[in-house]
Parts: sequence; structure tokens; C-alpha cells
Amino acid sequence: MSTAMTMIATLPERLQLFLQSLFEDDMLVEDRPVAYSFQVPLLPIGGGGGGTMDVLLPKLDFWQQLIYLLIIQVIFLLAFAVVIHQCIIVPYRDEKGNKINSTSVFPYLLGYGILIPIVLQLPYPIITYLKLRNHVLRMSLAVLPSNVTFRCIEAMHGTSPSPAVEESLQNYLTYYSVLIDYVWNDKTRKRERITPKQFASLMGQMGMHFCGVSIMLSWLLNCEQKFKPFGPSNLKLDSYQIAWKPNDLANNYVYAVTLFFILSLSFSVGGLSNNIQGYLTRKAFLNPLWTSTSPQDFWGRKWNRVIHEQLKRGAFLPLVKAGGYSKRIGILGAFLASGFLHDYVWSVLFYKSIHEYDDETGELYPTSTFTPLPFKQSVFFLWCALTMVLERPIAKWKVVQWMSIHLPLIVKSTLIVLTALPFAHYYGGDWMMGNYFDEYSHGVFRFIYHPAASTGTSGA
Repeated sequence: MSTAMTMIATLPERLQLFLQSLFEDDMLVEDRPVAYSFQVPLLPIGGGGGGTMDVLLPKLDFWQQLIYLLIIQVIFLLAFAVVIHQCIIVPYRDEKGNKINSTSVFPYLLGYGILIPIVLQLPYPIITYLKLRNHVLRMSLAVLPSNVTFRCIEAMHGTSPSPAVEESLQNYLTYYSVLIDYVWNDKTRKRERITPKQFASLMGQMGMHFCGVSIMLSWLLNCEQKFKPFGPSNLKLDSYQIAWKPNDLANNYVYAVTLFFILSLSFSVGGLSNNIQGYLTRKAFLNPLWTSTSPQDFWGRKWNRVIHEQLKRGAFLPLVKAGGYSKRIGILGAFLASGFLHDYVWSVLFYKSIHEYDDETGELYPTSTFTPLPFKQSVFFLWCALTMVLERPIAKWKVVQWMSIHLPLIVKSTLIVLTALPFAHYYGGDWMMGNYFDEYSHGVFRFIYHPAASTGTSGA
């Protein structure tokens, strides 16, 4: 980490103080005032309701800080893009933009030996330099290492998304400057423009996902047993336990829905400035929880297409296209890469910087004590890879063929999601135990329900 730390430490002290001031409100604990409170009427059936509902407004500073951090990362991304384009792409492409078969090892030494190790180190000194303790901000730091790592691999192996991306340094810088990939036109070698109808659709989806995050987080944070909406459970969210009881699977389904809304909203915000400028970006999700027809359809076409495209071009295609391996090996390699990527992101998310410790006691602050178990993400994604590998032989079973024909789409999709639910808390459990959900709630509406027996004191 010394190389990246040295780079960060050389920045002027005044710049450091200015940047730290942008992230002064760490939003680790709920301190928002109650903006509105109303009585919840008694329900005619079941005797529920009758309490008070407090409404907390979103913090604008939450979204401002995410944008500030994205801008900082874009500066680093552009610097890496210049080096990769000039040293790895330009010398090893023909006039048509195709990768030249060369015996030179320089691109691989530069990429795997220098650039990727440096960028993987960068988030840790950035966290220390900016005094970032908020886990949502830390999570957003994954943009820098993941984009550079996989796009550098693309450049080395000739698997970029479009010839237009590598055609000029300007195009390549544009490619690196965004969280969500632009839609490129291979004929014109330019970015596709967004239509008013497409923009309106994106805004509508963003609004729905914003409301979805508000409702789901309010529900999970307000449960009698926190994060356990479907009754008491002995399942430890930060363990290697496998969920198999019906209420645990139901809880994990709620986590999956919450993660879908959070990730969809985050990616939508990340691409919003590009859409406002009039350019079309790829959709991050295609309604995967309720419209998927198979594990391949879920993971390969509809769930988190941003990461999927990175893994496809930075892991699957280099193995299959450049390495000559089978598609099954490519799928396994892509899911292994996904597991390692997420385990790495978790190390950034829960990194213990010097600012995590109380100056007087020397102990970790309460919001910084959680440490995830190692390699849980790799286990989760290996399980998902196994479901994809087994998809073809299982699809030949008569009962599966009958279900694929006769069951409604939403039922089939739910059954597909069910294959991942026994391990879903391997992913979302750490977010809950590590305070991520609590901190993300600062950016959306939060509804806090006080039952009738405990009304009289409102607050968070």
C-alpha cells in the first residue's frame, strides 16, 4: 500500500482540509428531526395500527457527498485511462482497431504488474486522507479499482465493448469518465443520444426505486427483531450458516428486494448527469427479480449489468476468446472473479483506518466494530456459478419443463431467485450488521412507526 499512500500523502495540506470539509457530516447515526408525524388508524381486522408514524426527510448532503467522491474518482480514472490508451492500446492495434498479435509482454507487465496493483491500493489511503467512515461512501469507492482493473484487462486482451471506445484518446477518456457505460454506435463511432421518452422512463424508474428504498429500509430498520421482518430467527447474518427455514428464506428475499432497489437507485444516480447531457446509458437492471426465466437469464442478462459487462469483458472473454478455454470455464472464471471482486470491496468497506479509533480510549467506535468473515462473497458467487452450470441438465427434467410452460412468469422468476436465497445473507447480511443499511437510510425518506402502547415520544 506504500506506493498509493505516498501518492496521496504528497497532496497539499490545504487541499486535504478542503476535501475533508466536503465529508464532514459522516451520517453514521440517525440525527434527523421528525419532519412530519401522523396517527395510524386502527385496522378493522386484526387489531393492528393505532400508533404514530414519524417521517424523516432525506439528507441532501448524502447525495452531494456521493457526487463529490465520484468526481474525485473520475480524476484518477482519467489519469489511468491516458496511460492505458497510450501504452497498451495505441502501440498494439492495427488501422481497423483490432488487437495485433504480438509477443511483447510489456502490456501485461504494465497492466498486471504495475497499474492494477496500484489502483487496488488506492481506496485505503483515500479513506484515511478524507476521513471517510460512512460505509455508503466507502462502497462507492469501488468504482475506481473495479473500472480500472477490468478495463485494463480489456485493453490487454482486446475485449473492449466497442471499437469506438478505443478509436481516440477522447473517446477512451469519455469511456472512463462514467459509472454507467454509454451506448456506443459502432458505425458513427459516437455515443447514442437519449430520446425524451427514454429519459422520462429513466426518471420514472428512479422515482420508483427511491420510494422502494425508503419503504424497504424503513421496514427492515423498524422490525421488532431488527432486519428480521418474518419473525424471530436464530440465523446469524454475519456467519457461514445456510438459510433453509421458511422464515429465513422469506427474510433473505426481503434483503434481495432491498439490495435490488438500493443498487438500482445508486447506479441511476451515477448515470444521471450523462443522461441530462443527452446521452443514453445502459440500464443497470432489467427487472430481474420478477421477470427472469432461468439462472442464466437472471445473472447473465438482467441482474447488475454494469458488473456483468465488466466481468464479461474482463474475465469471461479473456478466458474464452483470448485464452481458448470452454464457456463453462469462462463462466466459472467470471464468477470467481466476481467473488474476489466483492471480497476485495468488502475489505474496503470495512477497512479500519486510524480514524475508526477513539483518541481517548483507543477503541473502535461502535459503528466501526464489525468485521466480516473472509471469502463469504466468493462462496456465494461460486454457488451461483454452480446453479448456472447445472441449468442445462436440470432443464431436461420433465417437471422443470412443465413448470417453464405452465407457471406464471413471476412464479418462475421467484423460483429462480430461490436458488440463491439460502446464501443471500452472505451478501446482504454484512451490509446490515456493518451499519450500511442504517447509513443509506439518510439519503431517503424514513418512516418510523411507534405502536399505540409506546406513543408519546417520537424520534429516531
